[in-house]
Formats: sequence, C-alpha cells, structure tokens
Amino acid sequence: MLVPFIPSPVSFSTFREIGKFIVAKRDSFLLRLSPATMDAIRRWSEDEFRSMNSQIEMVLHRALKEAGRLSEKPTDNLMTPPNP
Repeated sequence: MLVPFIPSPVSFSTFREIGKFIVAKRDSFLLRLSPATMDAIRRWSEDEFRSMNSQIEMVLHRALKEAGRLSEKPTDNLMTPPNP
C-alpha cells in the first residue's frame, strides 16, 4: 500500500537524501528471531513484494498503532522527491 506524501512541519535534520529521494534517517539494531519466525516473515514479505526489513517495520508500525503507542508525528517511512 502506498502512502501519499502529506507535507507537515518536520525537522529536515531527521531526513537524508538518497539519489533523488529524501528518506527518514533510521536507527539500526540486531534482532534475533527463531528460524520459524524468520521463515514466516520471509514468505510474507515475498508475497507482498517487500524486503524483510520493510515487512518487519510495517508489522511493528501496525502493532504500535493498534496499541495506541505510536506518536502523532508524521510517519518516518515516507519517501519524497527533494525540493528543487
């Protein structure tokens, strides 16, 4: 599902430019999963034409939103062309 870009007041220090897109900066960390969980995520991500990383991020985002734990800040997974 594509999310349309909706301009909002965001600090541009939280974004970086990659090629012709501006994307949110990401923190990285090690995640240990059981082989069965890893395989299920791999199959699910392939079914939806996503990378495993994107699939995990989408699942976590959805769970946080449903639990009411997600702040009302703009989503950090927007990819938008830079301003000319």
